[in-house]
Amino acid sequence: HSVAQSTLPRLEPKLSLIENETPPSQIALALLEGAYVHVCLPGNSQDISLSISFVKFSNVFKELAHGLVWDERSFFKCLVPVILRHKARLNKSVRDAIINTWIDWLKAPPSEENENTSTSTSTRKKKRRHGCIESAAHEYLILLLNEWASNFGNILMPRDLLLKIAIEVAEVVNATEFQQDRKLSELWKNDDIGFAHIKVQYERLLSLLPGTHSVQWKNAVGIK
Repeated sequence: HSVAQSTLPRLEPKLSLIENETPPSQIALALLEGAYVHVCLPGNSQDISLSISFVKFSNVFKELAHGLVWDERSFFKCLVPVILRHKARLNKSVRDAIINTWIDWLKAPPSEENENTSTSTSTRKKKRRHGCIESAAHEYLILLLNEWASNFGNILMPRDLLLKIAIEVAEVVNATEFQQDRKLSELWKNDDIGFAHIKVQYERLLSLLPGTHSVQWKNAVGIK
């Protein structure tokens, strides 16, 4: 009676995760981000289809990131130069889709927005101390707006539109912060170190606006 003929059950080796192994969800997110950047390259999508593809990819992007995409710095760092490669040829419908989608990325995830109506402010503060005001998503959106405005002027980013978007972005990022000292105006006034790189982008944005527009933005944000 050989071992091969034995009726004893065969013991399979136990499968265990390698220590510090990257979770499958993070691998999927990284692959999705690469595909997202690729589809935005000039020539890979027609103007009209890119505006649709950008939103569709965003839906999967948010799902894989559980709605919180604020700190995907490598992704934003790659995405902005690719978008800028379209130069002034970028269709305005695509521009609008990019801006609206990006602003949506800045908002608090749906789960947290739901908690806003059912959970006390003190409890929510304990769950999440900071919002997206110092995030990579915020920084790179303002950078993208600046590049559009400075390089392609009224073709892609008229000054009135730049002002409108800059005010909306400030309102959205402020809404993700529960603590008053985390609001944009307070970080600006206190020269917060974590906000410094984003403040530089806003100062550049203000330099691109007419004086009256600059004052209007500061008043809207609460900067004196």
